[in-house]
Amino acid sequence: MSTVVITGASRGIGAATARALAGSHDLVLVGRDADALRAVAADCRSAHPDDGRSVEIVEADLTTADGVACVADG
Repeated sequence: MSTVVITGASRGIGAATARALAGSHDLVLVGRDADALRAVAADCRSAHPDDGRSVEIVEADLTTADGVACVADG
């Protein structure tokens, strides 16, 4: 199974990309707004409930070194 990391996944193009890829890839959704990330993750899971794919969220601000480290460290 392939995993796709999507930055800016809480809204806009990032959220749309997550929804489009939800049925065919495991997803790691990255963004600053945890509530919005949870909503996008829920959309992805509910659209493809039986596909066995995982959807994880990482709340991180990639404009900071700590945020980049958070994503890099998994």
